[in-house]
Amino acid sequence: MKKRVFLQRALSAAGAAALPGLSFGNTAWPDRPIKLIVPTAPGGAQDLLGRDFAQQLASRLGQPVVVDNKPGAGTIIGTVFVAKAPADGYTLLLGQTALIQNPVQMKSPGYDPIKDFTPLARIGASSTVQVVRSDLAVNNAVDFVKLAKGKGWNYGSSSPGPQVIQEVWNKANDIGLVSVSYKGEAPCLSDLLSGTIQTGLFSITAVKPHIEAGKLKAIAAIGSTRIPSLPNVQTFLEQGFKEMTYPGGWYAFFGPAKLPPEIADRLTKELKAILDEPAMRKRLSDMELVVNWADGSTFGPQMKRDMDNWRNLIQQSGVKFEQ
Repeated sequence: MKKRVFLQRALSAAGAAALPGLSFGNTAWPDRPIKLIVPTAPGGAQDLLGRDFAQQLASRLGQPVVVDNKPGAGTIIGTVFVAKAPADGYTLLLGQTALIQNPVQMKSPGYDPIKDFTPLARIGASSTVQVVRSDLAVNNAVDFVKLAKGKGWNYGSSSPGPQVIQEVWNKANDIGLVSVSYKGEAPCLSDLLSGTIQTGLFSITAVKPHIEAGKLKAIAAIGSTRIPSLPNVQTFLEQGFKEMTYPGGWYAFFGPAKLPPEIADRLTKELKAILDEPAMRKRLSDMELVVNWADGSTFGPQMKRDMDNWRNLIQQSGVKFEQ
């Protein structure tokens, strides 16, 4: 009799393990809607990426995954919200590189990117290019440095990240560029097209239509590899600018710290399956995102290295941030 009861319980446990949900006590995860926090405004690349993944994740988990935009303070508002959320798998974050940049640039951003989150997966890297007007007689970054030296030209930056990166390049090569700050890519791009500034670092999404229309030229790409849609544009590193070690931005999924390993593993598995779908790969390519997968255990240490790299770049640039 005891043997029969034991076998029945064993079979029941095996059957439960085969179900899509993960059992915790008397409930299975997930048994209610999941929130995916996007710390930027609706309509941007990060928001669109979040909605694409949320739809697919909902289908695979059997529960709604609702995108909740919480923009503000350079992504800090939404990021802090997830950092303080219960570690139960019902609040997730689609983060970007600002997650590790803000704590380096600010004294008290309200969160620790290493201690307050469980990395789930890095999805891909954003594509960023240095551009000039097409009527400027340069074809690459080397040409630009030779032509710009001593002229006091202006470069535009729409956020601290592009400013730091361009200032490192400016100082290392003694170009003498002057920084002009903008509240977004749109006004910065407008001034570049009008000739008010001579160069700027932009997302490829923002400038590609102007490159295709012949109004702008890309002279260098950020990162260790070229942008697939601009295969003839060399990276800064390829052109000999060894100071430009910034690997480029990324998008990644996180849960709060101490997320149960069973939930974290399940989410990582599902995110990888979504990313491997041909339709999703094409979607990312259309958004000019380079697939750069890493699971949570691999990406966690990389985040620390990215923080150290960013800290070094800020020191090199000499850029001071308001605290």
